[in-house]
Amino acid sequence: MEKQMFRLLNSTNQQLLSILELISENKRWYTTKEIGLHINVAERTAQRYIQQIRDMAEIFNTASKKPVMIYSEKYRGIYLDSESGYIELKNYIFEQDETIQLLKHIIVEDGVMIERYANEHYLSPNAVKSSLKKIKILFELYDLTLSRQNHTIIGNEKQIRLIIYIMMWTLYKGMTWPFSTINEAIIYQTVDLFSETNHLTFSIIQRKQLAYVLSTNLIRLRKKHFVVMEEEWRDYVDIDALLEKLSFLKSLMQEFNIYSESEVYFYAVVSQIKTKFYESSVFKEEILAYHKQKKSDVYLATQQFIQLFQVTFSEIPEDLKERFFITSFCAHMFSRLFKRVHVDVDGYYVISEINDRYPVLKHKMLAMIQQLYKETNNELFLMEDFLLQKYILLFSSIRPLTYYEAEIAIYLDTDLPYFIIKDIEERILYRYKYDYHIVFKSISDTEPIDIVLTNIPNTLEENNRYSPHIQLFDYPIKERDLIDIGKKLQLLVQEKSQMKMRLTQKS
Repeated sequence: MEKQMFRLLNSTNQQLLSILELISENKRWYTTKEIGLHINVAERTAQRYIQQIRDMAEIFNTASKKPVMIYSEKYRGIYLDSESGYIELKNYIFEQDETIQLLKHIIVEDGVMIERYANEHYLSPNAVKSSLKKIKILFELYDLTLSRQNHTIIGNEKQIRLIIYIMMWTLYKGMTWPFSTINEAIIYQTVDLFSETNHLTFSIIQRKQLAYVLSTNLIRLRKKHFVVMEEEWRDYVDIDALLEKLSFLKSLMQEFNIYSESEVYFYAVVSQIKTKFYESSVFKEEILAYHKQKKSDVYLATQQFIQLFQVTFSEIPEDLKERFFITSFCAHMFSRLFKRVHVDVDGYYVISEINDRYPVLKHKMLAMIQQLYKETNNELFLMEDFLLQKYILLFSSIRPLTYYEAEIAIYLDTDLPYFIIKDIEERILYRYKYDYHIVFKSISDTEPIDIVLTNIPNTLEENNRYSPHIQLFDYPIKERDLIDIGKKLQLLVQEKSQMKMRLTQKS
């Protein structure tokens, strides 16, 4: 979600954040030329951006308990003290952007009138319209939009609440309380009551996340936006038993005047998508027993997934079965409640670069998901992108993610001593063992070599002995060499995996 919200920012703030991200990577000076090349601008423009970062950091430091130390010199460039709180500065830049401020206003105030907002915030109506257009495009990714008259968020209410929560958490991450109309102390008392009732121990972050979830729901509820009841929810929640045993829900209803049946069900159902809650034996037994009794579509889908997973991939070890079931159950509940959401409930992509790193595994997983939909006709299996990420994580608890990927054979043809060669092999393997199925070969092996690594330039003239994939490096091997090797590995795994899949399909 953060990358999508990054696109809302004006071009200057995007450049400032790109520079901040770069200079936070290493504790060293970055020249103006480096900065200019990184953001594709002239050195003079880069110098102007550097000064803007310095100015913004000074303003930020006047109110922050964690000052960010950024230094700049004309001929040396810019230096960030990496031990300082640059993440807070990053969020500050986000928060100061005019489109982000408008987004927050739409969320909290339930819409916006262009002329009034422009006058109150000293903006032109065209600037407000431009920001609204970007916000609308972002919402449309999730089947939501803005009304034409007052630009309120319209769409499925449960979807609206999820996206609002993800946006607010992505922006603030609990560092500040962004819900000015909600009593923070009462919200945290409610969260604490929930944890005590269920014998759960929440971390500081988990406690803040729950507070954000409750506040998001209350903001919408106070504006008379109600969740529509779905009949399937009665198979997910024994509401009478829940209200009797969990005083948290009764207190919540009384404190915030919640009288709608659908709202109570929604709170109870949404709580079932967080694996953390199943650490409570009371919560786990009550929820899963009721789903099993009612033969809910989510429970049945989870059983069918477990069965097909074991046939397709691997038997699930006994000590992992419960965690495996609960994790997939939560993923299926999420998929049942929400549509076209590719991030998890806290706004993160679970695994990136699936296409580049694990194409064969992805192909097999997608085939399994499609088979599940074909056999069950359960629409939750249409959330392919989301489920793919969750299932791949589950797979990784049993086997390496590279298990099905094509093997890449590497041979080191060098004049270096044996132990130095072994050290280079270890460095490469340590860096890429989770991304690629690498094996190192000796000269006596009869199988083809995919990459030859050499520190002797003349070897390039004898490439007919090996694969054309040859990488020259200079000893000692450098970071640049490891990056270049990674690029070759990525190209090779795609080529070999595509060929492997074609052969599989033919057979």
